[in-house]
Amino acid sequence: MSALRLRLFTSSRDLADDRRMNVIAVVGASPGIGKSTLCAALAKHLRGLGLRVDHFDEADVLKRPQFSRVAADFAASGRVSADVLVDATVDYLESSADMGLDVVVADALMPFVPSLLAFGHSETAIVDIVNSLATRMGDIEATPRISTVVVYLDGDVEASLRRAAAREGPGWLDWYGDKLARYGLVAPRPGMADLCRYLAYEREVTIHVIERVRWRLLTVADAADQRVDARVKAIIDGACRVDRI
Repeated sequence: MSALRLRLFTSSRDLADDRRMNVIAVVGASPGIGKSTLCAALAKHLRGLGLRVDHFDEADVLKRPQFSRVAADFAASGRVSADVLVDATVDYLESSADMGLDVVVADALMPFVPSLLAFGHSETAIVDIVNSLATRMGDIEATPRISTVVVYLDGDVEASLRRAAAREGPGWLDWYGDKLARYGLVAPRPGMADLCRYLAYEREVTIHVIERVRWRLLTVADAADQRVDARVKAIIDGACRVDRI
């Protein structure tokens, strides 16, 4: 029986070394844009091809054993140092590579921009932090090594926030605004315009960081307006190639 391998495009034309573990990091313009739905569908699709896949859910940053220090620090103070966050991520990716995984599908894990902005870091500092992560990922002593692509789900921020509010129930939008306000990211009691303005800034920082770190970026426009199978196909077609070996 033949096997499959997945190789990410490291640029618009070049394929990564076929011995590498592939990290597909999914982030988005707003809550409600469809990150979690997409990640679950993408992981299921790749497993269906016979690939060894780990789906790192957004909530796993407080659950996985490699992130126990992250969870403890966040519970104690509501903040986590950049070094602790980077160490935990490297530990997780190193253990994934040691397990011989083909793909990690990471929901809102890297490049940490929402968390690092909340913890008071500037864009310049965030670039330095994520560059340190990328360097350490390249230094992981494991075979396969790691290749990374960031999938950015873009779209209408206000519509996505309203979709998230409808999904989560009464009071969610106020809770979300209050959370941002506690970290000084928006004024107290923010309105929809305030939230959209902040998320536009977060988007700008995220794109700049990815470009500065030189990870491959694949943007899915109008993501929430597309069927999930169409989004999965866009990622498979645009970010990687699956070969039979």
